[in-house]
Amino acid sequence: MIWFDGKTAYPSANYYVQMLYSLYTGNIILKTKADEKDVYVSASERERERLTYLKIVNAGERELEAEICGDYEFGELTRIIRMQADPKDYNTVGEPDKIRPYEEAPVAARACTLPPRSFSVLVFRK
Repeated sequence: MIWFDGKTAYPSANYYVQMLYSLYTGNIILKTKADEKDVYVSASERERERLTYLKIVNAGERELEAEICGDYEFGELTRIIRMQADPKDYNTVGEPDKIRPYEEAPVAARACTLPPRSFSVLVFRK
């Protein structure tokens, strides 16, 4: 998960995904379902802080518009942390930050765009 040589060390894309899963995890797991092929979701709530974390993988090759809906009150979308890359890409000594998380500002309270081959963490606050 971390690559290194005699002088440098740099994280792999897998490292960043594991890091995001560990940082944005609640104490209550929520039931989820995706209606699109090649889209995978999981959600959890951090009850005390009134935060909900929705993690979405778009493994497909096309951009999708996602609308978050259901019988659970997520709250308002406040942050989007995302990673996106071509399957052939990876971090190297020459390009240690080729694949890394970046933050986007939400443009809607319960919707977002899912780029192709991306991993997104959506943070909602009640």
